[in-house]
Amino acid sequence: MISLRRALISDLDSIAKVATASLESTYKGVMTTEQIDYLNDLSYSQGSLKDQFNKGQIFFIASIDDQDVGFAAVVQEGPDLYHLSKIYVLAQFQHQGVGRALLERVVEAVKKDHPQGACTLELAVNSFNSAASFYKKMGMVKVREQLTDMGGGFVLAQDVMELKLNS
Repeated sequence: MISLRRALISDLDSIAKVATASLESTYKGVMTTEQIDYLNDLSYSQGSLKDQFNKGQIFFIASIDDQDVGFAAVVQEGPDLYHLSKIYVLAQFQHQGVGRALLERVVEAVKKDHPQGACTLELAVNSFNSAASFYKKMGMVKVREQLTDMGGGFVLAQDVMELKLNS
């Protein structure tokens, strides 16, 4: 059974472990090992995660049998705009409803945070990542393409997808 919880600052080590384990399987064949390592250092070091947490990102962790197997993070970026910045599930737990449960929990949190009406949840997914089909299945629609400069000489081609929410 999947259990979900809102992460505390004490959960950052668990988030980093899931991210590190997930990045290679997520981006293998899409990014070079050097790019994956750079992304991991940039986004999932303890300092970076703590900074994201302190700047208002809300993290949710999924567990199965007391093992943390996935996480998602969302942040408000405008009056009616929320950004799903991260969603990762360990490879051996994919296709078991974990990603769906995390995304549904994020949607629930956004609706609770934004009770005054319609808003948008968006995300940017690597254009060559097979996860785009998951987001489409969950009702998200591609609205544009973008190039994101990750620094260190790395640029990602991404599809921006969104889900319109009515509270």
